[in-house]
Amino acid sequence: MKSSSMMAVVASCTILLGCDLQPHVLFVASASPYQVMQLTDAEEGCPAPSRVCFLTLLDGGTSRGCWIREHAYIRAHFHDLGDRLIPVTEFRRTMLAEYRNATLEEAAAADLPEVGTPSTTDPSVNVNLRSR
Repeated sequence: MKSSSMMAVVASCTILLGCDLQPHVLFVASASPYQVMQLTDAEEGCPAPSRVCFLTLLDGGTSRGCWIREHAYIRAHFHDLGDRLIPVTEFRRTMLAEYRNATLEEAAAADLPEVGTPSTTDPSVNVNLRSR
């Protein structure tokens, strides 16, 4: 009986350690020496098809938001900082993205108007990572 209890504990620990609770960072952009944008594959808390992203500031603060591909841009929405619109060309793949052969061309895109229609008509959208 003692050995079966021990086996159950070992199995539970193995299962818990096997579960990766952190989102996987696939793409990173550094727009200035003050901020870094990280795009993950996690969906938690973001409306589909958006994914979780993080914006890291020079002071060490991090804001969590949701990102989605909009044509040649990534639109990231942060509740505390508003929207950021960053060109896809600013992002580079992480080693994990290279291993998975993931690209931003495969990333989910928003349901948008025609390609010729500008997606930055809202003046409240910041077109780079710098603070307003």
